[in-house]
Amino acid sequence: MEHRRPAHLHPARAAGRAVTSTTRTRSTSSTTSSGSVSVSLEVRGLRDLLRDLNRLPRDMQDEVRDASLAISTDLAGRLKAAAAVSPTPQAALIPVAPKRDRLVKVVIGGSRKVGRPYRSRTDRLKSGRGRKVSAKAGALLWGSETGSRSGEDRDGRRYTSRFVAGHNASGWWVGPTVNRYAPEAVRRWLAAVDDALRPLKAG
Repeated sequence: MEHRRPAHLHPARAAGRAVTSTTRTRSTSSTTSSGSVSVSLEVRGLRDLLRDLNRLPRDMQDEVRDASLAISTDLAGRLKAAAAVSPTPQAALIPVAPKRDRLVKVVIGGSRKVGRPYRSRTDRLKSGRGRKVSAKAGALLWGSETGSRSGEDRDGRRYTSRFVAGHNASGWWVGPTVNRYAPEAVRRWLAAVDDALRPLKAG
């Protein structure tokens, strides 16, 4: 998304037999000009393994990507469920979609217009009245995640209590959901990598 602000996603611990008995993981996020944020679960210390995966035959790489997509789809479903009951009502409007990748990854937000129409202060009709526009999902994402506080959104609108719930730096729905699911997600991912590598081990 276009806000230059990191996601409030904290490290979680996960068990993984493919590496050690306890493997530290982290959640990372990257933003795009479309107003979306891509959240990934990465296992620290597995860079060498990921590099090795790139050298595998295509069918083995696809097996890992398919397994990652299944886990990402599960995470996306959990995020949607959390958004539906978030104390910030705008959360339920935010699109969440799994992304096929080697790692567990979901894309949240985007340029889709989801908010209630309002009269723009910058885009005006010939009459001088503001043109009716709707907020993009990316403009509402972090407010729905961290709650209300005084500020100004990307469309230049001042706000104080627009998101109903108070400010929560830890997050109302994205951060807590990712943190809860991270251990299970990483266990499943490591098992999928083991399965993909089994033919090589057998050989």
